[in-house]
Amino acid sequence: FCSDGCFTNIIIQDELESIYCHQMIEALTDMDLVMFKKSTVLEMLRENFDFVLLMLDFECQNLALLTYQNLTLPYLPSETKLCDCLYMFYIYRFRAGKKSPRIVGHHQELLANQIGVTRTQVTRSLRRLKDEGIIETRRGSIEIVDPDRLLEKCSKVVNCN
Repeated sequence: FCSDGCFTNIIIQDELESIYCHQMIEALTDMDLVMFKKSTVLEMLRENFDFVLLMLDFECQNLALLTYQNLTLPYLPSETKLCDCLYMFYIYRFRAGKKSPRIVGHHQELLANQIGVTRTQVTRSLRRLKDEGIIETRRGSIEIVDPDRLLEKCSKVVNCN
């Protein structure tokens, strides 16, 4: 469970030594991880229908988002991919209550690897965003000056309006 009460995929496993126990996942923000035994999760599901509906809704939205991303992400322009990434960092940092949610502390090489483009493409896109007054760049960090204008440049995956 995350600090604001959200949750991520619930994995019901039959044995402790499953593949999920050996995965390493890097979170965008600090978070607590809570693990339950299968019997405990099943008991929670039986006793709380609202929780079942919430979990089902979350999984359906997650599946729809992943499907859309898999179908469209390879075809998006590099600047759109970068805007999506920066805006999602901003949202996660804002929801996590970070003191400076508008500061993204990532190097251009890391951003390029995360969105599957070259560092040169990231540099060009950052320069355009900076020229438009949407971001400011510093060594090792990017400040999102205008989150609303950044959102306008995002794909439909992020900007549902």
